[in-house]
Amino acid sequence: MSYFEDRIAEMKLQPGDYSFELKYTEQRFGYEKKEVLPFLKETTDGDIEIFPFDLERKLIEYRKETERKTFTHDGEGLSVYSVIRLSPENIKEGEHKYKMPKGAGTFPFIPPNVIELYEQKKEIKTLYLTEGYLKAIAAATHLKIPIVGLGSITLYKDEKKELYTDIKTIIKECSVENVMMIYDGDTRNISKTPTKNHTDRPYSFFSSALNLRNYIVDENVNFYFCTIKSDQIEGNPKGIDDLIYAKFDEIEKIKINLRKKVTDKLYFTKLDLTGSLSKLKEYLYLHDYKEFWNYHKSIIGYNSFLFFGTEYKYNYENDKLEIVMPEAATRYIRIGDDYFEKIQKPTIHETYNNILSRRMKSTIRDDHGAKVFKFIPKYKDFVLLPSHTDYREIQDGFYNLYAPFIHEPVEGRWKATEKYLEHIFDDQFEIGLDYIQLLYQKPTQILPVLCLVSEQNRTGKSMFAVWLNEIFKGNGIIVGNAEINSEFNAYMIGKLLIAIDEGFIEKKLVVEKIKSYATRTTLPMTKKGKDTIEIDFFAKFLIFSNNVDDFITANSNDIRYWVREIKPVLKPDVNLLAEMKKEIPAFLFFLQKRTLFTKNEDRAWFKPEIIKTDALVKVQERSKPMAQKELELQLTEMFHLYRIKELNFCLKDIQDIVFNKKYSSVYIKEILTKNLGVKPAQKTGKYKYPIAIDDYDELIIKKGNSTFYTFTPEMFNIDSSDFKSLDENTLPF
Repeated sequence: MSYFEDRIAEMKLQPGDYSFELKYTEQRFGYEKKEVLPFLKETTDGDIEIFPFDLERKLIEYRKETERKTFTHDGEGLSVYSVIRLSPENIKEGEHKYKMPKGAGTFPFIPPNVIELYEQKKEIKTLYLTEGYLKAIAAATHLKIPIVGLGSITLYKDEKKELYTDIKTIIKECSVENVMMIYDGDTRNISKTPTKNHTDRPYSFFSSALNLRNYIVDENVNFYFCTIKSDQIEGNPKGIDDLIYAKFDEIEKIKINLRKKVTDKLYFTKLDLTGSLSKLKEYLYLHDYKEFWNYHKSIIGYNSFLFFGTEYKYNYENDKLEIVMPEAATRYIRIGDDYFEKIQKPTIHETYNNILSRRMKSTIRDDHGAKVFKFIPKYKDFVLLPSHTDYREIQDGFYNLYAPFIHEPVEGRWKATEKYLEHIFDDQFEIGLDYIQLLYQKPTQILPVLCLVSEQNRTGKSMFAVWLNEIFKGNGIIVGNAEINSEFNAYMIGKLLIAIDEGFIEKKLVVEKIKSYATRTTLPMTKKGKDTIEIDFFAKFLIFSNNVDDFITANSNDIRYWVREIKPVLKPDVNLLAEMKKEIPAFLFFLQKRTLFTKNEDRAWFKPEIIKTDALVKVQERSKPMAQKELELQLTEMFHLYRIKELNFCLKDIQDIVFNKKYSSVYIKEILTKNLGVKPAQKTGKYKYPIAIDDYDELIIKKGNSTFYTFTPEMFNIDSSDFKSLDENTLPF
């Protein structure tokens, strides 16, 4: 038997139990149609495909990666919403057992009996909720109770972050008095190998009940927690469906027992959470560390365990649990003579910056008592050791300011990420991948200042910084003009990425500061009230702006900037960032195996030619001072007029001939050296230059003897293949 057939048999369902008269619009003829359709189907792989529908009996259809639509046959680009329950053998490593359409949102499953009660506006005294579509179908079919299936214990909200509309409608139209959430019988279980706190798993159920209760109480309805008494029933049935199959001959008893609202019954433990949640905390043993250990000691044994961040361990000699490390102490460190607290500071970009905030010893004592100090770890000083593949928080008694890398590469798909990066980097896609790969594998490598610009909104450019900060969590920061303008730069300490999300980077001093920082390997750290100290520096700057050609000033010699003008997205995907976050492990796995497209050919890795873009040229043109534009125009006209391969002028010649003494020689020299990158001849020498063409088309030249500058047509993008050299055959002046 296939998994579908096996599960249908186990659920004791007949075809009529999973078919219902549903509505859809026949697009070819433009009218609404009704038809009895199965809402459970077998896939080609033998899995179970489940089709939810709304209170109007309409199947749900969606346009891929956009909003919910009304179901239509033959709808171009539309797909019927369904959830697939994978068979155990079809679940790949890292996958969930339920597969939902990406970007389509989530929906509850409302069995036919609830739809009929809603249509008849019949009173429902108690509406039941449970985790899982199949559980709801089994309970509705055999127990005949009004029950709704949720995708998981956390899926009870729509895209507006509100309780599902259909559930709210049922509560209102059917005068629901009570809502009871039926959880599986393993709510108190802990993971045998917890990643952090031993309390994490049971607390996830507490958190689910707390949040769901808040939504339900807002509807002026009582809320009850219910769980199967698995450990007291033969066969240890976990879910409501397992209980039905295990005790199928006691269906009426289960039904009667379920209707009773209060406290322990034969099959269920039920708690009224309309008011306080203290009873739920006690039931889950989250109220007291001793009770928690006593209940779970068969698993924890006499090893240490974490109870909401505080580490405890059983002491044989004293026959009691003792604190190994209080939770409060884990938040503090002492560096030399100073105390710091590790905190997450929220930003306007809905992200968090991990920072160390200085704390006075007296403040810590006031908050946590004097005993906490013996647990706070102590280090000699700070050190910066950036790594995403071999991270060490402590090195030889020094505390690493670089935040640990939290992601583990896992083989998988990264289609949403690939699509987004193709949009951002376009024809420079491989170079863009190199940029991110270098951040990941060579964090100390100097890289160009990446600038993503667009006059239009909805391009996704700012998302790039948010996404990178998700990858390099704690090692990136998004700042504005205020921080960059500040005389203090402590916010840059230990950062890999500094993203400047600002329409215009004000003041020439700020631009020069960014250019200077971009190629430094050390930095004098200035912190308010502290002495300036030299620290290692490896931050990469990113700039995001809606000002395409004047957000910075850059001359033709600036090779630090990589400017990309981003096109608007035709159909923005509000779920894109969430999908990209999920794909981070798969994307990192890809980068691990990938060979860099470019070679290290410059201080900032990339040869300036390969990252030079039309967008950078726009910035450079707009940044040119008027004197430079005048000089370039005059020299360009001279090359086209005289058609020679070289022009030589001393500083006074340029001041007199080109500018008619409008600018000082000091300013002209600055334009030549800094903006055009032209250096004078090393020694005083003889030179010549044309000043006119006579009636016989011969050049009239003038000679000089001074330190001179040399200009070529190529400096101004002029093709000089048919130009001639300036020689003695021209007429002397």
